[in-house]
Amino acid sequence: MRHSKTKLFSYWCARFTPEPYAKKMQQLLKTAFDETTVQDRLLPTGADENYFHFINYKTVRNGFFCGEFFGYEKGRIGQVIKESFNQEQVDPKALPAPQADDGTEQQYLDGKLYFICKDDHFILVQDMHTKGRQLERYLEEIIRKRCATYSDDQQFMLERSISQKARKEIKGVKKIHLSTPLEYKEMKGSEVKTGSMSVAIGKGWDVLKGLLGEKLDLSQFSLKGITDPKEIEVTVSLAWKKKRGDTVSDQIDSLANTFRHIDDELDFEVETLSGKIKKDELRLSHLFSVKHIDNMPVREDLFDKMISWYTHLVEAKDI
Repeated sequence: MRHSKTKLFSYWCARFTPEPYAKKMQQLLKTAFDETTVQDRLLPTGADENYFHFINYKTVRNGFFCGEFFGYEKGRIGQVIKESFNQEQVDPKALPAPQADDGTEQQYLDGKLYFICKDDHFILVQDMHTKGRQLERYLEEIIRKRCATYSDDQQFMLERSISQKARKEIKGVKKIHLSTPLEYKEMKGSEVKTGSMSVAIGKGWDVLKGLLGEKLDLSQFSLKGITDPKEIEVTVSLAWKKKRGDTVSDQIDSLANTFRHIDDELDFEVETLSGKIKKDELRLSHLFSVKHIDNMPVREDLFDKMISWYTHLVEAKDI
């Protein structure tokens, strides 16, 4: 079935350490993936031996390396329901992926990411299951394995960056405000000494704890007098101390890099001498309508629009 869906395009850049590095990321991708099969490009995640990532389709289009990056869990079972909605309830039924017509085992895809690369510049289209952090880890391992010129002490990261035009307007970072909705679970009875407590959970909370460690000790609090704890939001404000020799771009690059893989989990705002800047203003991203067939993007339409947006960013002097 043919239809269109809105997809979020985001700009990223490959940053190598130590710098400078003699090759561009696009050159490494060519070396790593030329004359390979999907089997050569298949990589377990390490955390789960049954979960794999791989680059599937790849091509060079108008001078850009274009690829689709898939994830799947081997043996995953889907859940389906019958539309018998005139009953009190409908019961889910396990549905393994059927074999292909030739008897080959099939697997359900668990995530899709699309990207283009020009020199060290990337445009990504992510979904809720497959993110830039997975692509970053995957490329690091594959390139290390397949590129002889990539030494053991070399590393790279996919880094977010703000518009170069916006960078020039920012004067002096004073504070960073981090906030996240508080997800929680209640603890009662034998789990606590008296009454009831609520324990903070969720990805946003984990991000704050990982950043601040023991300084953030709000993991438990009394629910007494709180009518709807789901509406609680935690906000942490950090004073940004400028080190000698730091420039504004150093501060902003550091900020963008620290939160490069945080999407919906955490919101942040930067307070500067020239005003407050929201998270979305610190990132280069844009929504585009992309043609789909059977819930899969039409590659030509997607990659052409990604290339066109990259060209726009260059011409607008945003990158």
